Amino acid sequence: MIEMNLLPQELKRKETLKLTLPQVPLLKMALGAAAALLALQVLLFVVLVYQKIELAKIKKEALVLQERNKEITLRKTELGILKNELGQIEKLTQRKFYWASLFHALTHSMTKGVWLRSFTVEELGVASAAPKAKESKSQGAVQKIHQLRLDGSVIGQGQETAFIGRFLKELKDNRFFADVFQDVDLSDMKQKRIKDYDVYDFVVVAKFKKEMMGA
Repeated sequence: MIEMNLLPQELKRKETLKLTLPQVPLLKMALGAAAALLALQVLLFVVLVYQKIELAKIKKEALVLQERNKEITLRKTELGILKNELGQIEKLTQRKFYWASLFHALTHSMTKGVWLRSFTVEELGVASAAPKAKESKSQGAVQKIHQLRLDGSVIGQGQETAFIGRFLKELKDNRFFADVFQDVDLSDMKQKRIKDYDVYDFVVVAKFKKEMMGA
């Protein structure tokens, strides 16, 4: 059937324009965004865990390096001390006396109740008094001296000081000591108790003559 609209143009019903929008799958987009966010969080967690593991490894390696550095520093210090001692021994072995003679003199000077624990050669710096005419130039000059230090102990049941005095006298009367050393003195003495015995630890210092040390 054919329909005809005979109304005037101005009375005719105007047809409205209809816009049709494509249907957007909102649920799928929401699920996709949630999945993407979850994947991002998982990735960030993995990266964080990896960084923590690497940081722990770095800290562990740093601790190992610190320990090695301490050990190397200790070895350097020990080598420095050893080198200094060897240098002193080398200098002393080139002097006008021999260590065998020193051992021999010490052996023959030992007295009853006395035993030696150690002996060392020490280098000391002593301020020397400058002449008045040169006081402005050499005031405060330091002179190096060498001395032999003997560490020992004595047990004498009340005669400890007498035994130490006798040992000092033997050293001073020894011909070798008289030729090599200018002074032999008792530097220190301390008392201690070992079980039922009174023990006196003492230190004897003997200064080398200048010509013996090449001074």
